[in-house]
Amino acid sequence: VSPGTIHVRVEKMKQAGIITGARIDVSPKQLGYDVGCFIGIILKSAKDYPSALARLESLEEVTEAYYTTGHYSIFIKVMCKSIDAL
Repeated sequence: VSPGTIHVRVEKMKQAGIITGARIDVSPKQLGYDVGCFIGIILKSAKDYPSALARLESLEEVTEAYYTTGHYSIFIKVMCKSIDAL
């Protein structure tokens, strides 16, 4: 099957709602990010969420963030190039 035929079929499936998204998996290690960790963050109050989120969005090392219940308010995943950078 030619690449053009595949492209047309995929586009038709997107328009029909059969394909709803796609993703690309990038290897952090190939980009020089050798250290990954999860960090739990405790916020004093719910009113602190917007400012905390804004600050986390400004940090390029933060790759994921999750609101949680329990001891921590937010869990973040961080990828760094070295332990020192962490």
